[in-house]
Amino acid sequence: MVKKGLSSLSNFDAMSLSALPFDLLVDHLLPSLSLTGLLALTCTSKDFATTCSDPILWKRKLETDFNYYPSAETARTSGFKLIYKGIHRPKVFIWGHLGHGRRGVEGAELPRGEAFPYPVEVKFKRRIVSLTSGGWSYHALDDTGNIHVWGTLNGTVIFHSPPEDPWFAESGSRATAPIRLDLPTRFISTSCGRTHSAALDIEHRVWLFTRWGRPNLLAFTGTLDKPIQRHPRIENTQIIQVDCGFDPSVVFLTADGRAFIIWASSGSFLHQETIANAALDANDDGSPVKAIDGVVKCIPVLIRAEPLMLPPLPSDLPHLQAGVVTEGHPNSPPKLIKIAAGSPYIVGLTDQGHVLYMVVRGGDAADGLETLREEFNRGIRRWIYLPQFSEVNEIVNDSVYTTEDGASEMSPPKTLNITHISSHLESFVVYSTGASSVVLVATLAALDGVHIRFHRMIHPTLQGREIVSVSPSESHFAALDADGTMLTWGIDHRGCLGQGELGRSNGQWWRSVPVDQPAKVRFDRNFLGRRMFCYSMTAGGWHTGALVFDLDDDPKAEEVEELPSTETQVAKQEEPSPSDLVVSAKSRSLTMDQPQRSSSSKGSKWKRWKSIFKRKTV
Repeated sequence: MVKKGLSSLSNFDAMSLSALPFDLLVDHLLPSLSLTGLLALTCTSKDFATTCSDPILWKRKLETDFNYYPSAETARTSGFKLIYKGIHRPKVFIWGHLGHGRRGVEGAELPRGEAFPYPVEVKFKRRIVSLTSGGWSYHALDDTGNIHVWGTLNGTVIFHSPPEDPWFAESGSRATAPIRLDLPTRFISTSCGRTHSAALDIEHRVWLFTRWGRPNLLAFTGTLDKPIQRHPRIENTQIIQVDCGFDPSVVFLTADGRAFIIWASSGSFLHQETIANAALDANDDGSPVKAIDGVVKCIPVLIRAEPLMLPPLPSDLPHLQAGVVTEGHPNSPPKLIKIAAGSPYIVGLTDQGHVLYMVVRGGDAADGLETLREEFNRGIRRWIYLPQFSEVNEIVNDSVYTTEDGASEMSPPKTLNITHISSHLESFVVYSTGASSVVLVATLAALDGVHIRFHRMIHPTLQGREIVSVSPSESHFAALDADGTMLTWGIDHRGCLGQGELGRSNGQWWRSVPVDQPAKVRFDRNFLGRRMFCYSMTAGGWHTGALVFDLDDDPKAEEVEELPSTETQVAKQEEPSPSDLVVSAKSRSLTMDQPQRSSSSKGSKWKRWKSIFKRKTV
């Protein structure tokens, strides 16, 4: 949100600003300025022109102005100014098996087999900034922090409400068009399992959805009006990540590196949810929960649940430096910075690049939590280190880097610094960033009690490509690179790869087609010759989705609906384009006291900003 007093530079002295530490400027102060203020600042000196093009500044602007958190979405380290410009008018594309309401258009006719082998657009009047997918559903987050959903949260349940007028107090209720969940908070990230979803709100509280109309707010003390998410082991820290497992489990990570897990299908959670929903069902004011004008006024259910804290990391982890085991010792022990929930395991990543896993099977049983807690305490279940996904020496001898005669097909990495992980069902992916990035795909090969043997796959197409996001699903994968190109591979069920018919006719969509190598997804099928940039994507079930903007956007194109609910959004209608901020200090005709341009010249103004933006982007 643009803070009062920071919408222009009238309250600041440029010389005083230049004396401030660089990190303070780009991380905290400058993101609070309006675009007008930033543009004026670039005109005061070459140093400020450079500072206002720093990628971290535009990353923070995406967070404050659009509720888009790149760190939660991708491993991207640059290109944030380009995304800031394009995110003004995003397009939502989906494809694959679009039954159970996933087409997202009321009354839409589905082709035979309910298969869409090419990306099709879902129209939104709101600006969508993040997209995730469950077993039969899509979850979209808009720039005001609202969650929009469509499809079916739990496709294994037969819903009893009328299809033409569903109520959303049931897990199997179907939304054939996107609906907005009306909740008293702003959300910053979402995650989906097969039959449930979870979200993290702006106060870093965890919400768990087993019914869209009655979400569960996880809290440990407090009231529903002002819940406080507190736990003897969570107090004085912050939840920074939430990830859903394939089964109804949710894992979450705190800022100090501790991981917790909870199941929605057992224990105290299930008991409290069952009682609460029975009471609501008996109350005429609590059921049904219907969509009115595309909005569901949700009834939050407070769950005082006891999460299970996972064991600490092993004390004997090797010291890694660029993926090489060294004899030195770090100043501080490694801590978890990322988690990913698979089935029946959890994957963790430390700040030093260690990749580990832990088997958590059985937690959804009646006495599963107590059994797991006892096995954690006895050391039966623990974090197990995976050197073949952490150390460069374990990778360079992979067969993908050599042929039978010993010749090298592609150069192996010299260093390895895994920074991101993702997982779904029996697969997980670990990857690093930068021009020499490495992407390693793991699939479960054998499970023996609390130990798993993983098969490692290295796709040449993905190596050294600056992959910034990978989304595994039940049978297919999707990846995104820093240039906005999306790739898919795996088993093509009902067109979920978005690669077209792949040799099938319309009557053969029941036939699955394996695609071994990642291939590009085209979003310009109906916009031939136009350049499309994908900045967010998701794979779930037998369907896939992406958020895309047009690099050759038409200034006369239909605008998304503006939501003047915050100062930021009101200001956006009068703000200059982010491409204005590449104006160097040579443009002395633009002064700090220059009035804003009239909105009546929007067309010519847009063209000028566009031409400037093409000359220099960050």
